[in-house]
Amino acid sequence: MTQRTPDLLRWLALAALAEWLIGRSLTRAAIYIPKSAPMLAAFRGLTLVGQMALSLASLLALVALVAIAFRGRRNLALSILLSSLVAASLVAMVVPLGGWGALLYHAATLIVVGLLVKVHLDRPATRRERWAVGVTALALATAHFYLLLPPAGEALGLAGPSPLAIPLFATAELLFALTPLALWYAFGRTAPRWAWAVAILVVAAFAGMRLSQPSMVGILAMWSSGLSMYLPWPLYALSLAFAVVTVVAGMRARHPVGWTMILLAAAGLAPQLSTQAFYALIALWALVSAEALASRPDLVSAVQSIPPLNPQPGLARALTR
Repeated sequence: MTQRTPDLLRWLALAALAEWLIGRSLTRAAIYIPKSAPMLAAFRGLTLVGQMALSLASLLALVALVAIAFRGRRNLALSILLSSLVAASLVAMVVPLGGWGALLYHAATLIVVGLLVKVHLDRPATRRERWAVGVTALALATAHFYLLLPPAGEALGLAGPSPLAIPLFATAELLFALTPLALWYAFGRTAPRWAWAVAILVVAAFAGMRLSQPSMVGILAMWSSGLSMYLPWPLYALSLAFAVVTVVAGMRARHPVGWTMILLAAAGLAPQLSTQAFYALIALWALVSAEALASRPDLVSAVQSIPPLNPQPGLARALTR
């Protein structure tokens, strides 16, 4: 294992965070601001930075998936499916996927989620870890089932939207909001007190915007994260607080959950771009596999390590002693 893998995960998370906050949030929020000449110049600068962050994140996500497929090649089905997703993403840049192509793409993504869950179930884990991975994977699977419905209808020649679309979207949004709570419960309870102070400040800013400009916050939430905000807004505030605390706890413990939380937030609900879908898959992989940390023994020992994608018999028990 090379030293580049953990660096790749960190750089991808940082690029995804910049693409999300700048490219999909700040630049879109700027449409509500009157644009004088200086503001227009600043807006164009932000747009350029957001585009650069998206390009970098897209490249890093492709490289990360290829690296995961190569290093986990003993799990042949997972490697083939990840390679197929990368190839489909590259082909779609020239020839848009439609009908059966999009249907197969989302079906492959769902199978990858299932295989990653199997990787997790094949290793020893606490009940809290099972819940965290289960909620995260279920949120991803439900969102992709929702995304699968339109191409399935097109491929099968069905007229009109599926009656399952709204229930699936609502369920996926609820699970998406609960994911930070599940990750905190499993991995983030060692966060320092100052992390909660930071979280309270972030939540206070969100609450102030939500109470003063509810329409703007709703539009920005849909544009940046795909959230409809149909749930009571305190639940989103609570989710945001636990996300912040989980990131801090993960960084301090050198556990991949910090980077996982950032990638999941940047992916959003029901991602429309393959890059954003890749954020979520890589986040789930980082949560269930220690391959991203294998070149750093100090990090592996800090989190008691997670066995590789297809661990040898007895290895999981040895790692947790």
